Amino acid sequence: MQLPDSLDETKRLIKANREEFRIIEAKLISGKIHPRSPKWRRLEQRKAKLFDHLQGLATHEMELVRLKRIPFSPLDPRQVQVPIAR
Repeated sequence: MQLPDSLDETKRLIKANREEFRIIEAKLISGKIHPRSPKWRRLEQRKAKLFDHLQGLATHEMELVRLKRIPFSPLDPRQVQVPIAR
């Protein structure tokens, strides 16, 4: 899965995945699908996959927030003093 670079896009994906997760849970809880049917297994697999995606997106969101709070400023190579071993 390709992770987005923007925080807004990440939040949008999290929201969409949560909505799909909620819909799948509602279908499974409704009792209209037999627990031993192939459709049930496919929904369970999709639900597990969405859960993994949500965990990855949440981690990515925290990383983006952390990077936004601590702006990246590369060091000027001329300012770095390298100790010389004698």
